[in-house]
Amino acid sequence: MYHPYTQALMAAVPVSHPDLRQPRPLLGGDMPSPSRPPSGCRFHTRCPHARALCKEAVPVMETVEAERQVACHFWREIANAGSATLILPTPSAAYTQRLNLFKHHQSLAVESQP
Repeated sequence: MYHPYTQALMAAVPVSHPDLRQPRPLLGGDMPSPSRPPSGCRFHTRCPHARALCKEAVPVMETVEAERQVACHFWREIANAGSATLILPTPSAAYTQRLNLFKHHQSLAVESQP
């Protein structure tokens, strides 16, 4: 993920497993007005990576990988900032036992169908 806004959107995706939930950083700053956008990068008022250049210059749209583009002055430095690989916890013995029991009963139900 290259653009800070994309990183924020992906961090907002709900995680269904309670053990994997982490506090999500909220974007601070002011929402830019669509009728009177700020100078420079339109996201700089909320971007956690914004610097002086972001307030002064509009970033150039660059092609990154096949069919992906990003408009951020510092995307190379912040690429994948805050991203993490999803690691599921090892299932407990009780869970494994219940799952196996469910699968067994499910197979019996399928076999008994005409």
